Amino acid sequence: MKNLSFIYSLLVVFALLSCSKTKFQYDKKIYLSEPEITWFTFDDYDSVAVKGFTRCEALDVCKGALPGNVAKESGFDKSYLYYIYEASVEVKDNEESLASFREYTNLGYSTREFENKGIGQVSVLKENGDKYLKTSTCLIHIFQEVGGEKQDIWYPCSPFDLEWSFFSIKNPL
Repeated sequence: MKNLSFIYSLLVVFALLSCSKTKFQYDKKIYLSEPEITWFTFDDYDSVAVKGFTRCEALDVCKGALPGNVAKESGFDKSYLYYIYEASVEVKDNEESLASFREYTNLGYSTREFENKGIGQVSVLKENGDKYLKTSTCLIHIFQEVGGEKQDIWYPCSPFDLEWSFFSIKNPL
């Protein structure tokens, strides 16, 4: 009897594992683009609007349900084949005066775990000595429903539709 329950337990474990997200090999996809950057000058600060991205790179490809909160927000509740992308934009910032609101939610998610909407930021020093503010956000690209037809759905938006907002303080204290 113990052997039989052990076998049933193993079957349940294998069944649960087969329903989880499956990762498999894929060709790394990278998109490069020139974003549209617009500066608005005011007395004490500049406002910078950026549309698009500098680089959009596939970090992973998954098979299965989307992460729980993403499925709930988006309504995409089936099993899919999808990429996890990191879209980023680099804005020249030699004076280190650029900043962005981390809570700005009209982008993607702050991490590849898709827990919170938002961005990640880091300062980058290029070989030529120029400083850039690199800002990134994570997106999902659904390219097929499992066992179904091909799709082309970006969530929460396409990297080409990303709109980033920054401000630059002219006279820091």
